[in-house]
Amino acid sequence: ANAKTGDTSIQVESFGNSQWKEGDWIVITASSSVGTEYDRVQIGSTPTTAGGVTVIPLATTLKYNHIGALTDISGQSVDARASIGLLTHNIVIDAEDNGWNGTILAGDSLLGGSAKLSMSNVEVRNMGQLESDKSALRISNASMATFIS
Repeated sequence: ANAKTGDTSIQVESFGNSQWKEGDWIVITASSSVGTEYDRVQIGSTPTTAGGVTVIPLATTLKYNHIGALTDISGQSVDARASIGLLTHNIVIDAEDNGWNGTILAGDSLLGGSAKLSMSNVEVRNMGQLESDKSALRISNASMATFIS
């Protein structure tokens, strides 16, 4: 369903085992030609699901309109629907915000072995260094088999 400026809940198509929880932060992407018209909101109470639709109550009102259905333009069906992303993660790696911060290094070890890094549903905060070559995640001496997905 479409969501309008001032709405205090959104409706999304239900899929499998929904991970939406009270207190989680989500982002609703822009569905207009203005990319900055996204909403970052907190889920206000436990979402409910009925008839294939999940209603997600929000702690604050939406600032922007969001398209939630296919749109017909000159007889053509156009998918300009907003996407919703979960910003709250199960694991948070949070460095001290002291200017030095930290780096997660993945790559061949100094002793000639190899390293593997696999991360899922992880949020990285206060990592890397602004205006330097110190990134939050660095892949070093990677082989051809290395990939990021």
